[in-house]
Formats: sequence, C-alpha cells, structure tokens
Amino acid sequence: MIVAAIALVAGSTLLPYPAAAQTVAPTLTAPSVSPSAPSPDKAAADTRQRANAGADTDQVVLAFSKVLGASEARSAARLKSLALAAGSPVKFVRLLDSRHAVYRLASRLGDHSGSTLAAMARIPDVARAEPDPVVSVADLPDDAYAPQLW
Repeated sequence: MIVAAIALVAGSTLLPYPAAAQTVAPTLTAPSVSPSAPSPDKAAADTRQRANAGADTDQVVLAFSKVLGASEARSAARLKSLALAAGSPVKFVRLLDSRHAVYRLASRLGDHSGSTLAAMARIPDVARAEPDPVVSVADLPDDAYAPQLW
C-alpha cells in the first residue's frame, strides 16, 4: 500500500507483476519476395512506349550533364547542334532548372521520335533527351462539387 502511494506521488503506474514469467517464442516468417528487376526486353519496350507517347509533340526536354545558364542554353552553337541532330530547326523555349531545358522542333517528332531523341542525346553535354508530351484532361471527375474547385 505504501509502495503504491509512493508510485502515485512519483507519477508512475504500477501494474501487477505476473506470478510466472511468460516466454514468447519468436515467430519466424519467410522473407518477402520483392519483384524482380524488369527484363531487358521489358525495359526496351518501356522506352519505346515512352518515345511513342511523345510522338505527337514538337517539344523535347534535354537533361544536361553540366550546369547551364539561359544564354548558353539558347546559344547559336547549341541550337545549330540540336538542329543537325533533329534534322530541322530548333527553338529554345525555357530552362526548367540549371540542368534541364525545353526546346521546340519545327515539326512533331512523329514516327522517328526514337531516332531523333537518340541523336539529340548523343550531343556533347546532353545526358538525356525526352519528349515533352502534350497532356490534357480527358474528362472531369464524376463529382457534383468538381466545378467549384476551379
């Protein structure tokens, strides 16, 4: 009784101690199996699908291996090398950040999107070239309050 009063004054709670200690056996479970890495064929198919998804666009996003300023990204030499790779004139659109820029081609990427992007990616200082697809909303949600959001 005195121990309980001291414990209450100290701010702790006393729980009854079990008469016999209970042991709990550890449960062994089989390790979870994580999905395996995609096969090279699947990776190639994914790359083709991404390239085809951007075939309807006339813009590309280039990732550079070094930091660029806007003046260097829009320089005549840069635009000339991009135009040679693309096979048509190229215009600078905007910098996304110091290593990514958007460029507009004279025509849509079309059926040759993969080869055009690969040619642009081979330019020195270009780490990656990707289509900048046009994205639009197909339909509004089936929600009576959706128009109030905009």
